[in-house]
Amino acid sequence: YDGLCRLCSAEIKHYRKLKGSEKIRFVDITSTAFKAKAHGVDPYRVHKIMHVKRGDQLFTKVDAFIEIWREIPKYNWAVPLAQNAL
Repeated sequence: YDGLCRLCSAEIKHYRKLKGSEKIRFVDITSTAFKAKAHGVDPYRVHKIMHVKRGDQLFTKVDAFIEIWREIPKYNWAVPLAQNAL
């Protein structure tokens, strides 16, 4: 997530409070410790669209949110809705 973006930070803060979020490692892409290429992502693109990495798989855009929602029981209901919208 973009730690300099108020909206992004607020959303991640919300997710972190929820059951299931302990399984997710939220990474601030604006941190000097973050190295995009080490995570297999394009350093420019990572600032433009949402990314989620699960193992060796990389998910972007709506698929990235779906992966987060799969882990957070409160949002499991949104997974099939988002998948059907694609």
